[in-house]
Amino acid sequence: MSKLFSLFILSSLFYSCQKQVEIQIPKSPPKLVVNCLFTQDSIFKVQLASSSYIFDTTYRYIDNATVNLFANNILIEKLNYKGKGKYETATYTPNTHIKYRIEISAEGYETVFASSELPPKVQINNINANIYSQETDNNELYSNIQIEFSDPDEIKNFYELLIPYNYEEYNIIQNPDLCFEPDELINDTICKHTSSGFAHIYSNSPVFSTIFTSRKKTIFENYIPAVFSDNLFNGENYTVNVDFLDGSYNLPDTAKFNILLNSISEDFFKYLSVKSINQNTSGNEFLDELWDGWQIDEPIQMYSNVKNGYGIFAGYNLSIDSIFYIKALNKK
Repeated sequence: MSKLFSLFILSSLFYSCQKQVEIQIPKSPPKLVVNCLFTQDSIFKVQLASSSYIFDTTYRYIDNATVNLFANNILIEKLNYKGKGKYETATYTPNTHIKYRIEISAEGYETVFASSELPPKVQINNINANIYSQETDNNELYSNIQIEFSDPDEIKNFYELLIPYNYEEYNIIQNPDLCFEPDELINDTICKHTSSGFAHIYSNSPVFSTIFTSRKKTIFENYIPAVFSDNLFNGENYTVNVDFLDGSYNLPDTAKFNILLNSISEDFFKYLSVKSINQNTSGNEFLDELWDGWQIDEPIQMYSNVKNGYGIFAGYNLSIDSIFYIKALNKK
């Protein structure tokens, strides 16, 4: 009997023996939910909603709020309402070395507060990449990249690594009817396929927290953020080494990968860390072992720096570089 079939039998027996237990969950007063991630050269944008009872599936925007932005305890601007719970500054954009605070009040809700800063930009110094250089057990092609950057030594730094991709394949077809949307028909015999998304990131680098480490490698997939701090390299030049997978089974004709190194605030780092843990929590010990996943028994409370409410108010600063692959020339 296979392990998977045994698991199915055990799970079926377990659930068939369960009795229904009614639990009364008391309602608590709704709270404001704030979502604001700010960055350089972009105005402040705040999304404001209301928390809901656990069995209430409606999503309620807040359209009657007063949203005030402070810089070093000085009122800068009252944000303008733009509809669907969105509030924005008219022209003001954030700068580094300033302590920002947001204060939000709305009828029927407790006033909420949150503070954060815009961290300094950390430039990517150099990239060394081997595109589509290796193959998985499932015949998927994956790549390796080393990203070098200089970590500032005057403050504690936190980072997020993202690798968006976009690749194109030109496939020969027997007739135009075999080119299905969203692919693009170039002519009667060639069909263009375009794919884009965020690459899955794999790494044995010690900078990634052991919280996210499986028995094979640290894995960040399905939009799970790859976050790390400068605990092991504070104030030094550092090269982070990762493999990444974009789902290609064949060499595409062309491919572009944007390397995004976000310098993020500590609040944003904590928020993304907890998000990563919760996204990798199945709550089932048997399935965790079967999938070689993270041994985390149950989700944990999401991190929030919003006092009297929920959500996140945090800054980030983006450094971006790009690498290219061209099949015809067989070079990146």
